[in-house]
Amino acid sequence: MRNGNSVFVDDSISPYPDQWKLLASVQRVRADQVDCIVNDATRRGQVIGVRMVEMGADVDEPWMLPPSTKITPGRMEGPFPAAVELVLSNLIFIPKAGLPEPMLNRILRVAAFQNPDF
Repeated sequence: MRNGNSVFVDDSISPYPDQWKLLASVQRVRADQVDCIVNDATRRGQVIGVRMVEMGADVDEPWMLPPSTKITPGRMEGPFPAAVELVLSNLIFIPKAGLPEPMLNRILRVAAFQNPDF
């Protein structure tokens, strides 16, 4: 860091000489490539466990909790809608109208880890 600014560094922790040139050279990764990378890492056991914090839990530093073990969520009771609308843009948007509360809670729990602004 120079003058309070962050920089991109190479594998030997040396700053790239032209930060903007580096950013311009970055290629966008397709969604199917990301799925492949995640699935491969999961198969090899290289995914770090993250503890799910209960909604409304009084935890000041959730990142300090030990990783959780894999918990299989319980079965949700219906009735459920025949279809759920999803809009795929820069994020996934799901209209809440007509969705039962247990389904909304499950969606929020999954999305909370992906995007803290959701």
